[in-house]
Amino acid sequence: MADAEMAANLLQHLAGELRQAHGIQQLSHDFLCRLQKVPAAKIRETLAKSR
Repeated sequence: MADAEMAANLLQHLAGELRQAHGIQQLSHDFLCRLQKVPAAKIRETLAKSR
């Protein structure tokens, strides 16, 4: 149960960061799956395009 709570809290934190710091309003499972495949060097560019 603790693992599930930790995962939920982490997801909530990451969603908040994406909304506040990067202006991403629509978060979906599909978006997060695509985002995790982006190389670290291109994350900012990808997030900017997703606004």
